[in-house]
Amino acid sequence: MERSRHGSTAGQVRKAIRADIQTGVFPAGSRLTSEMLAERYRVSRTPVREALIRLEEDGLVCGTPNAGYELRQPTIAELCEIYELREALEGLAIERTIRTGVPPELLKELRQACELRRNSSVNGELEAGDFAFHRAICRHCGSAALRGIIDNTLLLSTVFAVAPKLFRADRGRTDREHEAIVQAVADGDAKRARRLLTNHIAAARKRLEKLAK
Repeated sequence: MERSRHGSTAGQVRKAIRADIQTGVFPAGSRLTSEMLAERYRVSRTPVREALIRLEEDGLVCGTPNAGYELRQPTIAELCEIYELREALEGLAIERTIRTGVPPELLKELRQACELRRNSSVNGELEAGDFAFHRAICRHCGSAALRGIIDNTLLLSTVFAVAPKLFRADRGRTDREHEAIVQAVADGDAKRARRLLTNHIAAARKRLEKLAK
């Protein structure tokens, strides 16, 4: 009974930490201790420790003996590799989604994400819109394994220090690319949607590669 309760709480804590990572509460390199997190989420340290172990398995934090955990801070080279993975994984996800039937809520979520980006005026909204757009694609792919992997790559992309520069670079072009992807999804054109999405992510990767030189 105790183990089951802790397991459930650990899952909730893990979800809360991931949400705080995505919204920038914990920037890259942040030190995360069980004491601090237990106080923040009003739980005991046991489920927090379990959540941190699972986050380390996700590749989002690194544990150091007697020093707690630290939020990963990928290098630009590592981030380029992550974007290359995203090209393949998100391309597969969007094609799977369209071939199995596009749920109406997906189009609604994609359009809302596009609108959030277009109308963003405060710090963080642009990034939130981008994250919501790409996460919506993986959420409806019909594969829990694929969804979990993409979620992790999205979070690692988000926490990296240079990410905001990417989100703001050529903002109009990114918005147009998102809208073209939404139209391909609405048309039920799996091949076009996959091509547009992979090209969109590849363009961001190429901007990163320039920074690495």
